[in-house]
Amino acid sequence: MGFGNLRLLKVKKCNNLTNLFSTSIGKLLVMLEEINVIGCEKIEELLAIAKEEEEEVLFYKVNSIWLEDLPNLQCFCKEKNAFEWPSLKKIMVIGCPNLRTFVPTNLKTPKLGGVYEDKEFKIPQWKGDLNATLEHIFKGKEKQVDHDIAQQEQTEKQVDHKTQQQEKLRPMRQNSETDM
Repeated sequence: MGFGNLRLLKVKKCNNLTNLFSTSIGKLLVMLEEINVIGCEKIEELLAIAKEEEEEVLFYKVNSIWLEDLPNLQCFCKEKNAFEWPSLKKIMVIGCPNLRTFVPTNLKTPKLGGVYEDKEFKIPQWKGDLNATLEHIFKGKEKQVDHDIAQQEQTEKQVDHKTQQQEKLRPMRQNSETDM
């Protein structure tokens, strides 16, 4: 039987993994339709290609990828091998702050309608190709984080200013109370 009949690959909370599988295993996953990776803290890439393995990995039947709470995930694969995803229809990405690109090359995803950032698959993001879409999503998150930090700093300054004013008024209040 082996990996050849595997249709769903779901990995959850495996915190010691830095990658999901190698090229040699990836080539065996010919029936794979879904990849779900959730809550794996150390994972940096899903497919690790060893230097001696220069072959293409083709995921012909994968139609869905779910990536959630992967704080160190940088990409699907760091190597520039060509990837074909003729059946890929949806990708969901939540809580992957370091995901910058899918693979560092052009890839073929003719059926992909977009990248989703919600579990209900309501509104897809799409900027022409998968890598551009992920870059757009990341930049949007980065701007939001910068805005949130600026807003928090402004609030802290206002609190500090108010505290300073209260400190200045305290001796005046104490003096007026002793005069009475």
